[in-house]
Amino acid sequence: MLGGIFITTYDVVVVGAGPAGTTAAYKLAEKGIHTLLVDKASFPRDKPCGGGLPMWVLRRFPYVKELDVIESYTYGGFVHSSNLNENVKILKSHPVVAMVRRKQFDNKLLQLAVDNGVKFAGNTLVKHFEVSQNHGQVFFENGEKVSAKLVIGADGFHSIIAKSAGLKIKRDYRCICVYEEYPISEKVIDEFYTDKRFCHIIMRLQGILGYGWVFPKHQHINVGLGEYQRVDATVVQKHNLAEVFESYMKALKEHEIVPREIKCKRLLGGQIPHWPLKKTFGNHVLLCGDAAGLINPVSGEGIYFSMASADIAANTAVNALEEGDFSESFLANYQQGWEHDFGRDIRQMTNSRRRWGKDSEEFIRLIRADKKLADMCLGIMTGELHISEIKNKMIFRYLMALMKKKIFLNI
Repeated sequence: MLGGIFITTYDVVVVGAGPAGTTAAYKLAEKGIHTLLVDKASFPRDKPCGGGLPMWVLRRFPYVKELDVIESYTYGGFVHSSNLNENVKILKSHPVVAMVRRKQFDNKLLQLAVDNGVKFAGNTLVKHFEVSQNHGQVFFENGEKVSAKLVIGADGFHSIIAKSAGLKIKRDYRCICVYEEYPISEKVIDEFYTDKRFCHIIMRLQGILGYGWVFPKHQHINVGLGEYQRVDATVVQKHNLAEVFESYMKALKEHEIVPREIKCKRLLGGQIPHWPLKKTFGNHVLLCGDAAGLINPVSGEGIYFSMASADIAANTAVNALEEGDFSESFLANYQQGWEHDFGRDIRQMTNSRRRWGKDSEEFIRLIRADKKLADMCLGIMTGELHISEIKNKMIFRYLMALMKKKIFLNI
C-alpha cells in the first residue's frame, strides 16, 4: 500500500503531520534516520488556528522564513475590554508576531520533511499503539501495521498514541475555539489595520473565560474566539460559541474593527489542551505539542511549543538510537528537556490566566496608565517575553498601578 510504506520496520514513526510532527520528522531525517510520518488527513488541509507565529519560532527555526509562508508581520495592536468600551493601544517598533495561513504553513513544513527523506502517508488513520517484542507497533484502520524502535505522538488533543500508551488523563478543562478567515483586498486591510497590521484582542468576550481576536494578514483577516470550559457540563453551563461568534461579529462591525461587508460562511472549530500531561514519555513513545498538552495557556498559541517540543523529542530520539535504549527511564530525558526549556513559563502562565482580566475594563485602564506594564502583557500574549523572567517585575508594576489609582481617587 502507498508504495510499500507499510511493509517495513522504521527507526521512528511520527503520528500527526502538524507543526510538531513535521518538525520532529524533518529533524530526524536530517540525521539520516529512517522515519515514517502519518496523518489521518490529506494535505493541504485547514487547521482551526489564528495563524500567529511568535517571533521565537523564527529565531529557533530560521528555515521557516525561507518557506515563503509569512503573509505579514504585526507590530502590536489593541487590547479591548469585554464590551469593547475600553481599549489600550500597544505599538512596537519591531514585529511581535508573524502571520501565516495554516493551510499553507503546515503543507510547506510537510513538504520540507518529505524533501529531506521522510516517508509520508496521508489519509491514514491510526487506531492503536502498543509495545510488542521490544518495538513500538502502530496499527491502522485498514488492518495494516508498522513497527518502529520509537513512536512519536504528535496527533493533537485527542491523541490516539497518548491514549494507547496510558498517558492520556481525564482533563478538568479544555479550550474550545471557533474561527473564520475572510479574503479581503490589501487596500481595505491597509485602511483598517495599516501596513503595520495591528491586531485586536478582546478580553473575556461576553463574559467567557477566554478571548476573541482579529488577526490581519496580507489579503485575509482571521477572526476567532476561544473559551476555557469545564469538561463536566453539570458544573458550569457551556456557551454556544457559534451564537457567541455571531454576536461578536456584529459588535466588531459596530465598532469598525472589521469591515461591515464580511459575512460568515464556514465557521471552523477545534479543541486545544490547557495543561501539560503529567507524563509525556513511556516505553518506546514520546508525545509532542497538543498531544502532550503543550500550549501557551494565556493566548492558546501552540505552534512554538509544538515545534520546540518536537525539536527536543527528535534530539532525544537520536540519543536513544545511538544508545539502543528506548526504555521509559531513558526517554524521561525528553520531559526533563522541555520542562527545562519552557515548562516554567507554562506553569506561570496558567496561574496568570486564572486571574487576568476578571474585570476587563479595570484591567485595561490600569495597563493604559502604565506603558511598561502594557508592554509586558503584550510580550506574554505574543510569546515575546518569558513570564518566568518578568513575573516579579510585572506584579510590582501592577500593584503600583493599583496604588496610584487609589491615591488619585482619594485626592
